Amino acid sequence: MIPPGKALHWRAMALAKEAIELGGRFTVVSAFTGLPRFLLNNLFGDPDAPGTIPGRKPRSAHWYLNRTVVVEIQSAFFYACFRSIRTFGYPPSDALVASYKHYLRHFGHDPRLTFDRAFDLVGHVEGLWTNAPPRLTTTICRRCRATYLVLCRDEPIGSGGCPFCRFERPLSGQTRKALSPPAGGTT
Repeated sequence: MIPPGKALHWRAMALAKEAIELGGRFTVVSAFTGLPRFLLNNLFGDPDAPGTIPGRKPRSAHWYLNRTVVVEIQSAFFYACFRSIRTFGYPPSDALVASYKHYLRHFGHDPRLTFDRAFDLVGHVEGLWTNAPPRLTTTICRRCRATYLVLCRDEPIGSGGCPFCRFERPLSGQTRKALSPPAGGTT
C-alpha cells in the first residue's frame, strides 16, 4: 500500500505533467499543485517545453469582461465546467485540469483562454491559490437564463451585460466562427 503522503505527491506530479502539457507556466503549476518550481524545472525543465513560457502570469479580472463577446462566452463556459466538476467533490486542482481539457474539446479550434488564464479565472472567482478576495462572481441573465461572469461590485442582474444575449445580435462571421466548432469536428 502506498503511504497517503506519497500518493498525494504522485498525484500532484501527475497533475503538474498534465498542466505543463496544456501550456501552464511553472509558476502557475507550482501554485496549484504545491510542488516547488525547482522540482518542476528538474522534472520537466526542457527549454522548448510549453511550461517554460517567459513572463508573468495573468492577474487582471477585467480581462475576462473587457475583451470580446467570444472571450466572455468562453470564460463563462470554462468556469461552468469547473463549478460542475467541483460539485461532484473533486479537488480544485483536479477540476482545473479536467475543465480546461473539456474547454479545449469545445473551443480547441480557436481557444481564447490559455491554461494560465483559466487558472487566473478560477482564482478571481473562487479566491483559490491567492491571498486576494474574489473579484468576479457569476450571475444569471433575466432574459436568457444563462450564467455569466461579472465584477463583484457590479449590479449582478439586469445590467445588460450578458454576453449570450449580445451574441444573439448580428455578429461578424469571424466571431461566429470562433464560437462554432469546425465543420466535421467532434464536440
